[in-house]
Amino acid sequence: MTVGLGVARMNEAARAYARAQLRSSRRQRLALVLALGVIGAIAMGAAAGAVRTGSAVDRFLVEQRAFDVFVFCGPPDQGPDLLECEQRLGGVEGIADTAALVTLEGFLSVGGRTVDPTEDPCYSGPGVVQLVVSPDGRYGTVVNAHRFIAGRPADPSRADEVVITRELARSAGIGVGDTIDVQLFAGADCLDDPRTWRPPRPLAVVGVEIAPFEVRPESGDYFSFVYGTPALLAEIGDLPDQGLSVAGRLQPGRSLDDVPVVERLGGGAGGPDGGGAVLPGSVNADNLRRSARPYVTAQWLVCGVMAMVGFVLLGQALSRQVRAGSKDLRGLAQLGFTRADLSAVAMAHVLSVVVPAALVAVFGGYLVSAFTPLGLARVIEVHRGLRVDAVVVAGGGLLMVAGLVVAAVPSVLVVVRHRAQPAKLTSGRAGALGRRMGAGPVTTTGVRLAFEPLHGSLGPPLRTGFGMVLSAVVLLVGVTVFAGSLTHLLAADHLIGWNWDAVMYVEPTEDADPVVPQRVRDVLAETPGVTAATLGTVWAPMGVLLGPDRVSLQVVSFAGGPIGPTLISGRAPRGSEEIVLGPETQSRLGYHEGDRVPIFALVGDFEEVAHGGGTEIARHVTIVGTGVFPAGGGDTRLGTGGAVDFEFFRAVLPEARPDIVFVRLESVDQLESVGAAAAEQLGIERMDVITADILGPAFLDIAPVRNLPLALAALLALLAVGVIAQVVMGSTHARRTELGVLRALGLRPRQIRMALVVQAVAFTGSVLLLGIPLGIAVGRGAWSAFALSLGTKPEVDLAVAWLGGLMVGLMVLAGLIGLIGSTRLRRGGAALRTE
Repeated sequence: MTVGLGVARMNEAARAYARAQLRSSRRQRLALVLALGVIGAIAMGAAAGAVRTGSAVDRFLVEQRAFDVFVFCGPPDQGPDLLECEQRLGGVEGIADTAALVTLEGFLSVGGRTVDPTEDPCYSGPGVVQLVVSPDGRYGTVVNAHRFIAGRPADPSRADEVVITRELARSAGIGVGDTIDVQLFAGADCLDDPRTWRPPRPLAVVGVEIAPFEVRPESGDYFSFVYGTPALLAEIGDLPDQGLSVAGRLQPGRSLDDVPVVERLGGGAGGPDGGGAVLPGSVNADNLRRSARPYVTAQWLVCGVMAMVGFVLLGQALSRQVRAGSKDLRGLAQLGFTRADLSAVAMAHVLSVVVPAALVAVFGGYLVSAFTPLGLARVIEVHRGLRVDAVVVAGGGLLMVAGLVVAAVPSVLVVVRHRAQPAKLTSGRAGALGRRMGAGPVTTTGVRLAFEPLHGSLGPPLRTGFGMVLSAVVLLVGVTVFAGSLTHLLAADHLIGWNWDAVMYVEPTEDADPVVPQRVRDVLAETPGVTAATLGTVWAPMGVLLGPDRVSLQVVSFAGGPIGPTLISGRAPRGSEEIVLGPETQSRLGYHEGDRVPIFALVGDFEEVAHGGGTEIARHVTIVGTGVFPAGGGDTRLGTGGAVDFEFFRAVLPEARPDIVFVRLESVDQLESVGAAAAEQLGIERMDVITADILGPAFLDIAPVRNLPLALAALLALLAVGVIAQVVMGSTHARRTELGVLRALGLRPRQIRMALVVQAVAFTGSVLLLGIPLGIAVGRGAWSAFALSLGTKPEVDLAVAWLGGLMVGLMVLAGLIGLIGSTRLRRGGAALRTE
């Protein structure tokens, strides 16, 4: 009974001592709580943001009732009923809802300036602007529902009101209140004199909306519509060039593979009337998911980096606070405190910081959620603003508490088992090496301070600090290499397959003799300013299907000469039985270089082949390389498509002829003069030209990602500097007695300051020597994976100037940190003299 009362009294004494210790250190603990809370909030916010960013596309598709299949039915006069195509699709088993859309061909402009991605009125690449009308209003409500971000829906009874997509508003710089003029072709050709088109008709923009398949991915197809009203459709009457399309939603649990009328992209004929081309909604959705992936990865990286900081850096600070109180433990042990009592005192100190910090982190993570998701996912996010991710918050809070407690446990064990231990210096190799190399006392002291650890309860965590700074530098260098390669990609057109300066051709006209492409090539090859010219085509003279599943393949071909495809690996195709494929096409079909695969050519007139018809001729080709092509494939995404020698087309269709010339110039600035000179030599009015600035941005838009590596680099640089400062300051504080002895032995204050600068510079320099090559390797690997995911050639730019500036900047900052440490040491001189 007496023993039990003694234990109870001793436990009460331990509690009293713990409370007194906590009161005396409340300021230091408050600083740690806030620091850990902020870091934890950023980590939790980044984790929740990564989850939110990764799921944004799927939530957007569900909320907006996205279509699963889009069928291009052709002219609406295929039957007596305008919506016959919709009725047929709606009768297919597995289709839940359908909505029709009528396309009105015309030239759309604002103030005389086209709103299309280029000035070509016939442009038909990704994001081509089209005037469309839903006859019954189901498209945009029942299927592919519009979410208005400005303005309102158009009044169905008003023929002069339109709604535009967010991407069109952004790219063309127009919005609610602006007017778009439309000149309907009304059966005329898009290349005809504009005077043959209908007069301009003003349409008032009353709303800006966003919907599935209208969000621009970094590469791939998307719609850019101007939505007219049923009143407009009724007012303009029947036009010969109207086009009918039908969007369909599948029943829950059904997939495109289950629905017989719907074939995969490029599967050839697939419309319900037997002639329409089919576009699955998953094409754009998959590309959007790829576009969101860099932001997901970046946020998980931020989460990991901040968690590492909290676990190691501030865990060490918490441990030092625990150890700092160990000087009283010998006396407490003599008074009867057991190891359990001492452990309870130490853990009370730890939990008094960790638990409040976790609460601050949870609340801060909730506030950070207002800034997520990031990038493209932020545009389509269904529910913006503050949001609690219960799994991330609960799991993150528990992991934070557990991780920091684990980080502090070694210090608690040291306190309990070994009591207070003064920091003591052991003779190491760094100082001896400095002396043997003839270094002076200042340099030798600085090197010793940088690399020889102090053993004891208050010794600074040099090894842990070195590992932390090394990790930060490796990531920082890797991000720098990634950013340099990204900048290089934006400036190098050949990396997206545009392996020439211009495509030049002569558009045939009815009132003039056709100009033979071979003569065009010969004239261009002799024109001053042209360095190379090769015949070929980017508009295949026939449909091309690849593999047993007959997947549609868009190909570019070269008819001999110095210009060929941009190769990632392998070689260019030669003859009629070789092909180069895009990496994504190979991956999708399960092919590899060296495989011999079946290929099918659809021969017939243009309209017949465009709808999957024509005579099918089977051949086999060998994959001899992997390349990048600017025209993409069936879904116009980079990384798809293929390249063949023009002999392939001649073998199938003997009368096939190349129709364009790929041209390389001494300088792009000479393009206009080269075109004029060649046209004069050919006796024609002008040469038709396509350049990278027309098609390039349409197939690759990574502008939203450009600032992401820089933001990560800034965060990592701040982390590296912070850890260097923590290690140097901690070492200076722990070695204040030793530095005082050196001062007493004759070292002047200036020498002490220089020794601390040498310490910081030597520590940082050693990290850079190891971290830069490792970081380059990490950056190269990350960039190669990212570039291949974009469908571009993974060409790495080491950004030597940036790396040099990074190395010099960190060394200068390290020197400044050493000087600041010496200033703090001078300010603590009174305490030093007391010791």
